[in-house]
This record gives sequence, C-alpha cells and structure tokens, in this order.
Amino acid sequence: MAKHRTRAHGTDAPELNGVIFVGDLVRAYAALKPTDEATAQQIAEALGFTWRARQLQTETVKELTPEELAERRRILEEQRKRAPIQVQEQKPRVQSSAEWLPGVITAQGKESIAGELGVAALPLERGDSERVPPPFTPLFRPEWTRAILSGALATISPEGALDLERIIEFIAQRKPLETLPRLSETTLRRGVQLLLDQSQAMLPYERDEQELTRAIQNVMGQDKVQILRFAGCPTRGVWKESNVELNSPNEKDWRYAAPPTGTLVLLVSDLGHTRPRLADDWADANEWIAFSEIVKRAGCELAAFVPYAATRWKPKLRGVINMIPWDRRTTAGLAKKFARGQRGGTQ
Repeated sequence: MAKHRTRAHGTDAPELNGVIFVGDLVRAYAALKPTDEATAQQIAEALGFTWRARQLQTETVKELTPEELAERRRILEEQRKRAPIQVQEQKPRVQSSAEWLPGVITAQGKESIAGELGVAALPLERGDSERVPPPFTPLFRPEWTRAILSGALATISPEGALDLERIIEFIAQRKPLETLPRLSETTLRRGVQLLLDQSQAMLPYERDEQELTRAIQNVMGQDKVQILRFAGCPTRGVWKESNVELNSPNEKDWRYAAPPTGTLVLLVSDLGHTRPRLADDWADANEWIAFSEIVKRAGCELAAFVPYAATRWKPKLRGVINMIPWDRRTTAGLAKKFARGQRGGTQ
C-alpha cells in the first residue's frame, strides 16, 4: 500500500491525494496495456511509484583459440597419468531370492543370509506363548466394580427387623397376627445363577465376561454362583464348560432349569440387540420374553448386564428384563436403579 501526497518525479503531474495501492497500478497496466518499458515507467511514476530499471549483468565468455584448447588437453592428460590407479573389487553376483531363499528362515539361516546381503538381521519374533497381550480395560471401572455388583446382585427379602408400625396397626385393629411382619432388606444370601452368552455377537466381550465372572465370584462367593453358558437364548440349551462344542450330540440334553425360588438370574448378553451377518445363534425379542416368563414363574428375579447404552435397548424388552448398562459410565447408584426396575421397591 502506498500513501501519497506528492507529484510524480520529473513530471508536471497534478498532486495526488488519498491512498494508492499496488492493485491500482496493476489495474492501470491492464487498462492501458503499455508495450514498452518507458511507457510502463511513466504510468508507475504518474501513480506515485518509484521506478527502478532492471540491470542485467552479463558475463562475457572468452572464446579460446585452437592453440589454447590443445594446451588444456595436454595438461589434463598429464594429470590423469600421474593419478594413482584404483582397482574396484568386483562383488560376486547375488542370486535372486527365488533361487536360495527358504520358505522358513531359521535363526542360524537368518543371520547368514543377512550377512550375505550386507544388512543387520532383524530381531527374532516372539512365539505365540511369549507374546504379551494388550492391556485390558474392563467395561466397569475397577474402583466401582464391587459397589456396582453389590447393588445389582442383591435381592430384596422381607427378613429385616420387625415392622413395628404394622404390628401396632394390627393390634389396634384387633386383627390376628399369623406371622410377624418384617422390614424388607437387600441380601446376597440367595446367590445368583449367572448365564454367559457365547454367541457370535458377544465374541468381542469374551475377556470382559471372564473378568466379570471373577468379580462376581469375589463379591458373592464361589459357592453362591452357578455359572452356565448358552448361545442365542438359554431356552436352546445350556452347558457348564467354556470349551464345549455347540454341535455335540449331548447339546439337546442340557435343558435350562430355573434356580430355586428367590434366586437372581443374571444374564451377561446383548439380548439380540446386535445381529452379526449369517449368524444362526441370534434370538429375537419374542424368544427373550418367553425366557423371562419361565424365570418369573419359578419365582426368581431376572436382570441382565447389556454392553450397550440404554438408548439402544429394544423397547419391547424394557420392563421385561431389568437391563443394566455395562459400560464405563455406570455407577453403583445407576446400577441399583436399573436393577430395581421390576423387584418391587427401592432401597
């Protein structure tokens, strides 16, 4: 940007007021289209710009005579004769990899081959038994897991202290007391039947299921946890071991049986919210509703750890199974809230 209040140098151009930009000079060149350097100089000076002519520096190349060229060739020939002779050792031809490279390179062969190629050998790869597994991040926060499980796995039982208010009410109304009413309290004494989903949709959570099983056993005690596995839905069959083939002849003999009355039935499953392509172990909402009726007829409570947020749950299963979000945002209070959805009361 040029701010001018001057006259063009060496001319009688009128005084210019205001601000003149380089763009104005470009537009002037575009409109007037000067054909020579003198005209371009006059336009620039008229707008208040200082013109500096370009100076080209040229170097004169001296042409050599035939005698001078012959003298230079003679000097170069003498310098070449006096220089020491360097013989470059010719390396043997390296065969192609198809001629000598084995299918499997052993530790000794690997070092020798690397030496022939003139490169450093790469470190040996660890075997499968020596590989360090990636760090494990559980879906529940470790510092909250025990509190989450204690609240979610406890059942409500009328085995607390005597309910004095109800006793006094019965006496005041002169009603007979067949049993002494007691206050309800949560307890882990009844145990839990743990049903682990082994469907294709739950393969990404295989290690999470293992760690969650250990955590539940630590909270409840191993003698209070019955562990069963299934694929699709427990009504299709259950088994105890984790390495059982699903197509074994005895699969149909392992029919699901509900636990004793009052026991919590806990599912660790996506409840069919995800259906892998070509998967034959997927169960729809109607099949899960039929399973929930079996559990409730046995007088048991039903809950599920679902590895999805509540916004993704199927509306048809809400209120049928007490689903608990299985993720890092779940707290003990939130787990207890979801677990009490159908258990008759809150604590």
